[in-house]
Amino acid sequence: FPGKSVGVRLAGQAPVCAPDESTEVV
Repeated sequence: FPGKSVGVRLAGQAPVCAPDESTEVV
């Protein structure tokens, strides 16, 4: 999941916060 990777990388936290961060980034 590309979006997940971006979210995790940006947030620097567990994949749990990936979806939220990913949505904000996009």
